[in-house]
Amino acid sequence: MTTNNHIFDVIIIGCGPAGIAAGIVFEKMKSNIDYLILEARDRIGGRAFTDITTFGENIPIDIGAHYICHHESDNFLRSYYISSNEDFIESDIYNPLTMKIFDEYGNIISDEFINKAMKIIEDLLLIVKEYSIDKSDISILDLINEPLKQISNQQLKHLVQMGLSYTELHEGSDLNELSCKYYGKGEGYLQSYDLSINNGLGLLVKEIASKYSLPIKLNSIVSNIDILNEYDEIVQVSTK
Repeated sequence: MTTNNHIFDVIIIGCGPAGIAAGIVFEKMKSNIDYLILEARDRIGGRAFTDITTFGENIPIDIGAHYICHHESDNFLRSYYISSNEDFIESDIYNPLTMKIFDEYGNIISDEFINKAMKIIEDLLLIVKEYSIDKSDISILDLINEPLKQISNQQLKHLVQMGLSYTELHEGSDLNELSCKYYGKGEGYLQSYDLSINNGLGLLVKEIASKYSLPIKLNSIVSNIDILNEYDEIVQVSTK
């Protein structure tokens, strides 16, 4: 696809689920919008990629994102999902019947100890949730660091820290960089269960994109975004 010196109405950077969703919105609009999706990789899907090479097509493995978060009916991916008995709902809730947690020495941690740690984590995060929006913002770590220090049992403290690390994983940042005032505000009251797709989330995303024949340019790493003329509102996007 030759795009040198071509003027588009819209350039979408990234061909993951969000970029694909944006493209589909333009496809469904009555007005004729000239747009292009740029993707740095040699494939589409972003973090959603299903490997069907390592173990074959009958054993698809998602590398990266592997489930539809919350799977609400108005979720873009959920609206294209075809129900299957092989798919299942994932939950981060600890289930002693199917899960075991080990310490760094390979010893199984008792359920009683785990429940105690989970109660502490719940109490700490409740402190964060109840932090007044009228106060000056501080990090989550600043707010809960003192109660953490007061946990004398080291194994219990490590278990609590491990549990809190899930918040860091979910939010994509360390506790000392996460806001107390805005903790949990982004997702509102959405359910915490996720839909795992047996055939692979990456394949679902790929199928969705192929249905609309979206204008996608692969192997296009965006190197510069320059405003050429603020009066003409022309923006130059350079790739390499």
